[in-house]
Amino acid sequence: MKRRIGWLLLVLLLGMLLAACGGDDDKDDGGNGGGNGEDASPETADLIVAAIDVDPMRPAVGQPFHIRVTIKNQGKTEAGAFSITVDLRDVTREDVVSLGSFDGEPLKAGAEVTLYEGDYPGLENTGSYQVQVAISYNADSNTDNNEQHQAFTVVAE
Repeated sequence: MKRRIGWLLLVLLLGMLLAACGGDDDKDDGGNGGGNGEDASPETADLIVAAIDVDPMRPAVGQPFHIRVTIKNQGKTEAGAFSITVDLRDVTREDVVSLGSFDGEPLKAGAEVTLYEGDYPGLENTGSYQVQVAISYNADSNTDNNEQHQAFTVVAE
C-alpha cells in the first residue's frame, strides 16, 4: 500500500511539474502562446496593403500610367474607419510627391477594397520609382504589415 501511494505521489508531482513548465501542448487555453500552433492573439482586425498595381510597369517618359491600391482586412473582426496615404517616390533623385490621403469605410473580416485608383499623367525623367502606401488605423492588431511599396521603372522612348 505504501509503495502504491509513493508511485501515485510521484506521478502527481511529475504531472504538476509538466503543467508548470507548459508541457501540455495538446490544447490551447486561450492564453498567449497556446500549444496547437494556432495564433492565440485576440480576435481583432488586421489591415494590410494587399496589392499595388502599376500599369504599365515600364512606362516611357511622359507616358501616362495607372495606379491601383487594394487594402484587405485579414483579421478576424471588422475594421473601423481607416485611412491610407499614397506617395510617388523618385528613387533616383530622392524626391517624394504625395498623391493624397484617402479614407476607408469599415471593412469586414476577410474583405478587400480598392481604395485608390487613378491615372498619373507621366513622368519627365527616366529612372527608378516607387508607389508607397501606408495605412493609418489605430486598432490594428499588426502594424508591421501596414506599409508597402511597388517599384517600377520609367524608360526612354
